Amino acid sequence: MIWVIDQCVTMHFPFEYHKEKNTVRSVDVIGWHASDNQILSYLIENNSNLVTADYKFALRTLFYNKTVLFHKPSGERLRLELKTKNLSPSIKVENYDEITGYIAESDQIVIP
Repeated sequence: MIWVIDQCVTMHFPFEYHKEKNTVRSVDVIGWHASDNQILSYLIENNSNLVTADYKFALRTLFYNKTVLFHKPSGERLRLELKTKNLSPSIKVENYDEITGYIAESDQIVIP
């Protein structure tokens, strides 16, 4: 399993991963200031996983069924994996009452 180290980790924790096997820095394989989309495309094409300190990028990467090693500012590392294989952007509700239908369609709640 190859781990790609995001630039934010490379800049703020330069000596944390430099001796570990199966790791490459995104700045070495893609270049400096690569966008999250470019890194994500590289992860998908090369069947790699991500080391990052960016919350939003970690969540986006999980949606593509990639494992994320989240590096917290304190130095703690969390391994994040998606536990489901089926992600749906919406929930289909059938046979609901009028109030539930309004909430599901308008995504808001009105308190009378």
